[in-house]
Amino acid sequence: MLEIQTESAGETVTVAAFGEVDLEVSPDFWTAIEGAIAITQRLRIRLADVSYIDSSGIATLVKALRHAQKYKVDFALIDPSDQVRAVIELAQLDRLFKIETSAQ
Repeated sequence: MLEIQTESAGETVTVAAFGEVDLEVSPDFWTAIEGAIAITQRLRIRLADVSYIDSSGIATLVKALRHAQKYKVDFALIDPSDQVRAVIELAQLDRLFKIETSAQ
């Protein structure tokens, strides 16, 4: 199960995911991200509370990055959980994504 929260603070929109990002919920995750890209120039995807992500979730993040680049939206992943970070590193996508901590 996945819970998604979207917050705005100044010029930044943050989409926070809680739970598991898998094939069943990836379309909902994409819808939330796509909607955020439409309304901001600075998007952060918070992944600290994601306990599991599969290839469809990673594909959604790559699609989101490409979409953000197309619309010149500054895009970053925030605080990926150890599980998410491991998958990103295994797929060698840590060079593709800008990864930040919430302290930045």
